[in-house]
Amino acid sequence: MTAGVGYAANGSEGQLSGTADVHMRGVLQPAYVTDLGGGALPDATISADSGFDYLHPVPEPGAAGAAAAALAALAARLVTASRS
Repeated sequence: MTAGVGYAANGSEGQLSGTADVHMRGVLQPAYVTDLGGGALPDATISADSGFDYLHPVPEPGAAGAAAAALAALAARLVTASRS
Protein backbone atom coordinates (compact mmCIF):
# COMPACT_ATOMS: atom_id res chain seq x y z
CA MET A 1 0.00 0.00 0.00
CA THR A 2 1.39 3.40 -0.92
CA ALA A 3 0.01 6.77 0.08
CA GLY A 4 1.06 10.34 -0.53
CA VAL A 5 -0.23 13.76 0.44
CA GLY A 6 0.76 17.28 -0.45
CA TYR A 7 0.77 20.06 2.11
CA ALA A 8 1.52 23.70 2.55
CA ALA A 9 2.72 25.14 5.85
CA ASN A 10 4.13 28.58 6.56
CA GLY A 11 4.20 29.32 2.84
CA SER A 12 6.25 26.20 2.02
CA GLU A 13 4.89 23.35 -0.02
CA GLY A 14 5.91 19.76 0.54
CA GLN A 15 5.06 16.19 -0.12
CA LEU A 16 4.70 13.36 2.38
CA SER A 17 4.64 9.79 1.18
CA GLY A 18 4.92 6.37 2.68
CA THR A 19 4.78 2.70 1.85
CA ALA A 20 3.59 -0.19 3.96
CA ASP A 21 3.49 -3.93 3.38
CA VAL A 22 0.23 -5.36 4.60
CA HIS A 23 -0.07 -9.12 5.01
CA MET A 24 -3.38 -10.57 6.09
CA ARG A 25 -4.06 -14.20 6.78
CA GLY A 26 -7.35 -15.79 7.56
CA VAL A 27 -9.24 -19.02 7.62
CA LEU A 28 -12.50 -19.46 5.79
CA GLN A 29 -14.89 -21.14 8.14
CA PRO A 30 -18.46 -22.18 7.47
CA ALA A 31 -21.15 -19.59 8.09
CA TYR A 32 -23.97 -20.43 10.42
CA VAL A 33 -27.40 -18.90 10.89
CA THR A 34 -28.99 -18.38 14.29
CA ASP A 35 -32.29 -17.12 15.58
CA LEU A 36 -32.63 -14.09 17.87
CA GLY A 37 -31.93 -16.29 20.89
CA GLY A 38 -28.67 -17.62 19.42
CA GLY A 39 -30.04 -21.05 18.56
CA ALA A 40 -28.71 -22.61 15.37
CA LEU A 41 -31.04 -22.93 12.39
CA PRO A 42 -29.72 -26.14 10.77
CA ASP A 43 -31.90 -26.01 7.64
CA ALA A 44 -31.01 -22.43 6.69
CA THR A 45 -29.68 -21.63 3.23
CA ILE A 46 -27.46 -18.79 2.07
CA SER A 47 -27.38 -18.06 -1.63
CA ALA A 48 -24.86 -15.99 -3.55
CA ASP A 49 -24.92 -14.75 -7.13
CA SER A 50 -21.47 -16.29 -7.57
CA GLY A 51 -22.76 -19.73 -6.54
CA PHE A 52 -20.32 -19.97 -3.61
CA ASP A 53 -21.60 -22.15 -0.78
CA TYR A 54 -20.88 -20.22 2.42
CA LEU A 55 -22.32 -22.96 4.63
CA HIS A 56 -19.92 -25.63 3.26
CA PRO A 57 -16.77 -23.91 1.97
CA VAL A 58 -14.20 -26.11 0.23
CA PRO A 59 -10.48 -25.24 0.25
CA GLU A 60 -9.01 -24.32 -3.12
CA PRO A 61 -7.13 -27.13 -4.88
CA GLY A 62 -3.81 -25.30 -4.51
CA ALA A 63 -4.12 -25.38 -0.73
CA ALA A 64 -3.94 -29.18 -0.67
CA GLY A 65 -0.77 -29.16 -2.78
CA ALA A 66 0.86 -26.56 -0.56
CA ALA A 67 -0.03 -28.54 2.56
CA ALA A 68 1.37 -31.74 1.04
CA ALA A 69 4.62 -29.97 0.09
CA ALA A 70 4.96 -28.55 3.61
CA LEU A 71 4.42 -31.98 5.18
CA ALA A 72 6.97 -33.56 2.82
CA ALA A 73 9.54 -30.88 3.68
CA LEU A 74 8.90 -31.38 7.40
CA ALA A 75 9.25 -35.16 7.06
CA ALA A 76 12.52 -34.77 5.13
CA ARG A 77 13.86 -32.44 7.80
CA LEU A 78 12.90 -34.86 10.59
CA VAL A 79 14.60 -37.76 8.79
CA THR A 80 17.75 -35.67 8.29
CA ALA A 81 17.75 -34.58 11.93
CA SER A 82 17.33 -38.15 13.20
CA ARG A 83 20.36 -39.31 11.18
CA SER A 84 22.61 -36.67 12.77
